[in-house]
Amino acid sequence: MKLIWLKLFVIVVLLGGSWAFYSFGSRKDVVFEVPSAVSFEEVVEQVRSSEFGVRSKQIEQIIPEEVSRFEEDTQKAEESLEDQQTTSLAEGVSLLPPEVNLAVPFTSQAPFANWDEVHEDTCEEASVLMVHAFYEGQARGTIDPNVAEEVLMDMVESENLIFGYFKDTTAEETARFVRTYYGHERVEVLDNPSVETLKRHLAEGHPVIVPAAGRILANPFFSGIGPIYHMLVLKGYTKNGFIVNDPGTRRGADWVYEYEHLMSSIHDWVVPEGIEDHPADIPVSARKAMVIYP
Repeated sequence: MKLIWLKLFVIVVLLGGSWAFYSFGSRKDVVFEVPSAVSFEEVVEQVRSSEFGVRSKQIEQIIPEEVSRFEEDTQKAEESLEDQQTTSLAEGVSLLPPEVNLAVPFTSQAPFANWDEVHEDTCEEASVLMVHAFYEGQARGTIDPNVAEEVLMDMVESENLIFGYFKDTTAEETARFVRTYYGHERVEVLDNPSVETLKRHLAEGHPVIVPAAGRILANPFFSGIGPIYHMLVLKGYTKNGFIVNDPGTRRGADWVYEYEHLMSSIHDWVVPEGIEDHPADIPVSARKAMVIYP
């Protein structure tokens, strides 16, 4: 009898270990520890403070003793500093904080887990809603499902009026929709953005919406092999990768994709069918991202 119980115990331990490995260790790009989330107002204050501190320190370093004696040369020194900072960014020298996590509230594209034909294609709308809610000051957490569902369906109806369809809108079309629907005057589409560029926008308090090939993302919580075309929100970064709100799964809040993995998936909906399964073949012209400004 003891032997039977011992065998059962071993089986349970093995099964439990396998489940834990599949859930938490089967993808090395999944990182669950993320920094504390901050609001847009907090980021603005941090940026102001850090820019002033860096600027003051660098001005002291670049102004020679003989120049500092003359007040008229101060302006030249400041101009030199601005050129120096621009050059540093161009050369990839980062003055960014080591980690950022914006308090972007989360919603699934199917707030009530109703993955019907409409909700399977509302990732663009859900991404836009999350970023707008962030700028509106909604606290970090989950957007009320009733509110999210109502807004998503209203967005779908509005897009049908604007474009004649709502599915698979490109980055440019989504930007146009944001300007029309929410009235955000400044919406920028980034062409072939680098990791550094995306991190800079996040450090300045601006979430980034990214169109992606869902099958390359291969989130383990996607249904099946994942969507061919997808959109999600970059809300921060750590040393391991980008922190995202991925509306394609109810577990998508504060998900982390490794940098290389996320960057290889960036894919606007303007390339030949089938290429979404081959990241190396996605043309540079199709790699875009979108930034909404408050």
